[in-house]
This record gives sequence, structure tokens and C-alpha cells, in this order.
Amino acid sequence: MRKITVGAIKALKVTGSRHTSRDQNIEIRVGANGSVAIDFYFKDKGRTGREKLLRLRSRDSVGAEEIADANERLAELRHDLVLGVTPIIASKKIKAASVRVTAAKVIERKNAPTVARLARDYEAIHLPTLKHDTRRNYSQMLRDYVIPSLGPELLAEVNRGLLVSLLDGEKRPATKAALRRLLGGLFTFAVERELIPASPAFKLTKVAPDVRSRQRILLPKEFKGFWASADNASRFLLATGQRVAEVAGMQWTDMSVPVDGNHGWLNRDPKLGQQVLIPLSDLAYSLLPQERDGD
Repeated sequence: MRKITVGAIKALKVTGSRHTSRDQNIEIRVGANGSVAIDFYFKDKGRTGREKLLRLRSRDSVGAEEIADANERLAELRHDLVLGVTPIIASKKIKAASVRVTAAKVIERKNAPTVARLARDYEAIHLPTLKHDTRRNYSQMLRDYVIPSLGPELLAEVNRGLLVSLLDGEKRPATKAALRRLLGGLFTFAVERELIPASPAFKLTKVAPDVRSRQRILLPKEFKGFWASADNASRFLLATGQRVAEVAGMQWTDMSVPVDGNHGWLNRDPKLGQQVLIPLSDLAYSLLPQERDGD
């Protein structure tokens, strides 16, 4: 059989038992239920092989398009044999080469540096060069943030998106800013050692400081409670806004002559190196001791 035809398939006999026939590299198997399997079959240098060409549930279910595809593949395989190429051997070579490439990639990936390995090296080599508090904080953040989130990632596969996601997960501005600085130093460390060509943390958006966390205003109720429990010295500090050391060094000779009924205090300002007149309200003046002990 030079090629597969509809007529040849429909002429196959169904005997109620499976049987096989071969003709010019074509192997035809007819099942007991009338199913048909057609394969390309060959022997070459003591090797045998086959490749599937066509599968039919019955002789009557064959279509012209299926026949055309099967004959096209049959011609290609016969051409290979004429050229001395054994299809099954070529297939095995391709598969073996693919296996070798896959194995090499697995080994390469296994040996590739990860973020966890980088973090350990950074902690061992670079952190000891930093101040004690910074070293302690960075070491803690490596364990609490970087390694749990990015540890298994290969350095070559870390991108800005991963770092931004890590930063977005931290809501405290101070911690977020420190984490951004740590990531910058960590990946710069990797670039310097030629583990990666460029840092994914380069020019990450700086975190704006949370000025609200530094503001603390006493509520009226809190202020009344503080005033009631404070002594006159504490009240004078609050009324004048002066430093403790300056108030502690006050002398009566520093008091200026009242002008228009207002008292003044000539404060020796250590920063300016000269005396500065501090106006005193009646409330502030009333808090000074009324009995003068010496000056």
C-alpha cells in the first residue's frame, strides 16, 4: 500500500477478533469491534519503530481531511528513511537533549543566589560596620520582613513590584522608611558583588514622615488636671515657655523695672550670648516667690 485511501480502509475485514497486517511501512490493526489503527512501521539496522498516523472508531468514520494528514506524514517519514534518518532514533536524541537542558536548568536554579542567602551575607559582612542600634534594627527587619516575604526568591527574579508590595504592607511610616533604606542597602550590596546587574530598589519612593505622630496637644480637661497638680515652678515654665535650666538660674536682679504695668525678665540666653527681655504676664509674675532670699 503506497498510501492510505478511504476505499482501502472500508475494504478492511472485521472478523470479530483483533488482527494486524503490514504493507510497505504501513501497519493496520483492526479491532474486534471494528476500530482501526494505522501506524507507520519500520525496521532499520536491527531497530524497529512505529509512529501513529490515524485512529478510527470504525471503518465508516474516516474523513478525507484525516486521510490527507496521515498521507502527508507518511510521505515525510518514508523520505527520512530514504535519507538514512531513523525517526525513532532522532526522536530519542531530541528527548535526551531536552532532558539534559532541563537538568542543567534545575542545577543552575538550585545554585542561583536567593534573597535569603543575600540577607545572611549582608548581615554577616555589612551590618557589623553600622552603628549598634542600626545594626540591631536592620537585623530584626531582615528576619521579620525581608526573609519571610522574599527569602525563597531568586535575586535575578526580584523586581520593583515585589519590593513595593512589601513596603505597602507596612503602615507605620517610620518602620516603612527604615525598611526602604534597608532594601536599598541590601540590593546595592548584591550589585557590588556582581550578583545582579542593577538594584531593583534604586530610587524607590521615599516615605513621607508622619508629622501627626509628633504632635501632642493637651485637651482642656487634661490641661486643667496638669495645672491643678503642678507646682509653681512647673506652672511658670508653662506660662513662659522657657527652659528649665534658664528658669532655675533666675535671680531677682534679672527682673526689669515694670513698664506700663508689665513686668519683664532679662534672660541670659546662652545661644545668643546676650540678655533677652522676656515679657511676663501677671499670671507668670504671680507664680514667682514673693519673698526674696538674697537675690
